[in-house]
Amino acid sequence: MRIAVSRQPAAEREVAPLELFFDLVYVFAIRQLSHHLVERVDLRTGAETAILALVPFSAIAGIAAGAVLVAVAVSDTIAEDAPAPV
Repeated sequence: MRIAVSRQPAAEREVAPLELFFDLVYVFAIRQLSHHLVERVDLRTGAETAILALVPFSAIAGIAAGAVLVAVAVSDTIAEDAPAPV
């Protein structure tokens, strides 16, 4: 599957099956959490669901932060390799 990268509209990027698998895992985790909340609607179940929801959301935030750090490191490396303007 190819998608266009928003920063460079003409560029294409491959989406790896592993990325799609992790997206599916997150969707399944959120689905299970919502199902847990719907089974018993009370304050304790709401608190349990809120605490358990921190796990997938913190994982998503960690992956996003790591992707930003990698992108910054790559752009710094590219900038260092570029010839200096004369």
